[in-house]
Amino acid sequence: MTNCKKCNKKKCECKSHVGKLVNVTKLSKFPPSLVSLRYPFPDTDMPRTWFRNTEDECWLAINPTNHKNMILVTHQDRLLGFLGDIVLYTLDGGDTWNESSLVLSRCQGATNPYALNDYEIASDPNIFFDPKGNAYMNAVSFNLVQDYDEAIVVVRSADGGKSWDRVTEVTRDDGNEHVQDRQTGFADPYREN
Repeated sequence: MTNCKKCNKKKCECKSHVGKLVNVTKLSKFPPSLVSLRYPFPDTDMPRTWFRNTEDECWLAINPTNHKNMILVTHQDRLLGFLGDIVLYTLDGGDTWNESSLVLSRCQGATNPYALNDYEIASDPNIFFDPKGNAYMNAVSFNLVQDYDEAIVVVRSADGGKSWDRVTEVTRDDGNEHVQDRQTGFADPYREN
């Protein structure tokens, strides 16, 4: 790392420059042979193209009690908008990133099709911290082939994204009656609970 041009120090104290670029996400866990994947998405003319190693709908949250702790949530492997959400965290201000073990869908590796937090696909990730430094991640988890069940789920981390509590369904729709979509969450900065 070169010295900052303003304060002439390697560890910049003036906070006036942008650091180096860091690759945050890793390569897809899905094999390239799935490139011809055709996911049955009924009643649509949308193309069923799978974009391996792509990320979108990214959210980044910074811990208010420790600014070196950040959590990033994003889609990976876009197929009609989603295959799964991934959660990454840093404890050193972004120099290194670790993938969380949080699983919100079978596409991410969950195997129990009857667990409340085990849906075919996860989408619309969102992340935020409360004033005490607890992180909350929420998403839409749903089924497109099995039964059209879907839910907005939320989960909490008290250690900066390293581990997560049990996933909780906030809302659930069994069948295709309603659409759970584009949820977000924010902590009240004035009421700590």
